[in-house]
Amino acid sequence: MPDDKSSSGFQPERGWVQVASFGSALEAEVARAVIEAGGFDALARGNDMVGLFGPNFMGRSQRGAQVLVPAEQAAAVRTFLANRERELGESRTADGDIPDES
Repeated sequence: MPDDKSSSGFQPERGWVQVASFGSALEAEVARAVIEAGGFDALARGNDMVGLFGPNFMGRSQRGAQVLVPAEQAAAVRTFLANRERELGESRTADGDIPDES
């Protein structure tokens, strides 16, 4: 009997929810890769649209691009992304970036 999973491990019958949206397919693909590196399933949707400058353009598109994850992983992914953003902010300061003096 064939396995219901695709070769990537995704099960199409599971519900997927949006966890992030971006103005360009490139940003969405980077976020997808970060989420997958954290051990979660993810996909970028909208990167098949034609960008402002033609097919395969990874810049801004009129409708943007979204990152989706399985519904049961959504809370964990959001926590993972928030922690990663906080860690990146701390490392920028630790690396000697000059803080904004507003």
